[in-house]
Amino acid sequence: MTTQQFHQTRKGVVIASSAALCGGLLSVAGFPAPDAYILERTVGYQPANRPHRVEWKASEPIQTNLTVYSTSVPPFNRALMQRVADHFQVRGEIRQFTDPDAFAFGYVIEERDPTNRTTVRDVAYIATTGAFRYGTADRGDRWDIQSHRPLVHGVPEKVEALETAISLLPLLGISTNDLHHRRDGSLFSSFGEEGVTYNNRVTKERKRIVIQRSVNFYQKIPGGEVINSVGDGGQVRFTFVSEGKVTSIGWFFRRLDPVGHARPKSRRELMEDVKVGRCWTYYQNVPRSLTINNCEIVYPQGNSGTHQMFVWPFYMLTGVGDEGRPVTLFVAAKWSK
Repeated sequence: MTTQQFHQTRKGVVIASSAALCGGLLSVAGFPAPDAYILERTVGYQPANRPHRVEWKASEPIQTNLTVYSTSVPPFNRALMQRVADHFQVRGEIRQFTDPDAFAFGYVIEERDPTNRTTVRDVAYIATTGAFRYGTADRGDRWDIQSHRPLVHGVPEKVEALETAISLLPLLGISTNDLHHRRDGSLFSSFGEEGVTYNNRVTKERKRIVIQRSVNFYQKIPGGEVINSVGDGGQVRFTFVSEGKVTSIGWFFRRLDPVGHARPKSRRELMEDVKVGRCWTYYQNVPRSLTINNCEIVYPQGNSGTHQMFVWPFYMLTGVGDEGRPVTLFVAAKWSK
């Protein structure tokens, strides 16, 4: 199956939706508006209820035309796969694989356990999506059965993990210039961790220890706009375990090319959209009373399992509702001609 055949199959299975399903969004000349499939996987769902009061305390929304980007899959890079495999000493030959159930195919270097043939480590490129990974079977668990305590040590703290992750970027052929930065020029990153809890038999206390720490960086949008990621969309992630070992790398950047423009909306239009339910959120309901404190343009990207042909600009509205409950809403730019 070719990449084109894969996308055509997915489109026939899951992307058939109408403008009615998309809250009345209309296409712009040259490219379609996001459909229900994309909206659900990038900005959520239209709320079941509508606020009775919307107050605006944010700055005025940007009133320039907003770029829309088309996406394409980064090509297979044999040299990249071999370079990563050599760096982590993954032994094996590059071979093609297919996964009919997931409509996926790609290339992989696998190192297997000779005793049971399970995969110990691998380097893989998913040709149908463009996702790249290095992974191991080491999840970070280290346990002393006799003393009933973890043997984890050397999981890097945030500063060390960040420095090591930055030093590994050239291995993938990217630099900090390819990553999103804050408005003050500092590199934008986020962290994740996994831990285990146990009972200390000496102190009788309940303890928690971190067994994994990950560092996430985010794809730079060509025009310098802000990305909003779902899952691994537009991210590169480095995960570390005990002894500072790199246990996995996940990298999924879509290629983005300007294809057209959407028109901006005024504060009044955005408030009206929220009042009538022309917005999307990951909350089941929105508060009856809502105060918008911040408004910015973002470019949501779905995860690597989402066939997203375009990346569209949305207004991300953040604020508080009843009893100080935080709320995040997404409102589409003007897609109509």
